[in-house]
Amino acid sequence: LGLWAGIMTQFRSEFFTFGFALIGLAAIVGYVSTRRASTLTQAIAAMLLCAVIVTPWTVRNYRLYHRFIPVLSHPWYEIWRGENDLATGTTFNDEGKSVWVGPEKYPQLIARMDSIPYDPMFEAKVDAIFHEDAIRFITTHPGRFLSLGCTKLAYFFTIDPNRKESANPGYWAPMLVVSMLTLLGFYRLL
Repeated sequence: LGLWAGIMTQFRSEFFTFGFALIGLAAIVGYVSTRRASTLTQAIAAMLLCAVIVTPWTVRNYRLYHRFIPVLSHPWYEIWRGENDLATGTTFNDEGKSVWVGPEKYPQLIARMDSIPYDPMFEAKVDAIFHEDAIRFITTHPGRFLSLGCTKLAYFFTIDPNRKESANPGYWAPMLVVSMLTLLGFYRLL
């Protein structure tokens, strides 16, 4: 689990927290069901393995930006994508068009980014803008935040119906298998 959580974190930075939480949950459930200390030892080993896989990139980010950034140098942009006024819970709207940041949809945000001088800290400064906007959205729209979270979680374990590829059986059939195995895994874990 530590190996796969570390690898998954390198692919998807959002998995950084989820991976460690999943290892922790597995440790708790394993310990409660077996009452063996080895379960906790295995969980610690899994967390260490995950950390070893993620650490080189974290060290690189610290050297570059002089602050703790686990994997991605723009984590708040990733959060903002799903937590803003036009967010749909996916990167596409109902018509299958991208909902990425652009001047026509987010002129104030783009103007703020354009005002930042381009230097080695540019990306971190832009990320601070996304941080501020995401927190504003979450605090002013807590119900929508929860709704979007549920939608994203559902799409994470299934398919995104707004993607054009979702109509192709080559896309949804393997995801159906993954979804069934995920549900089976959670069932076995419980």
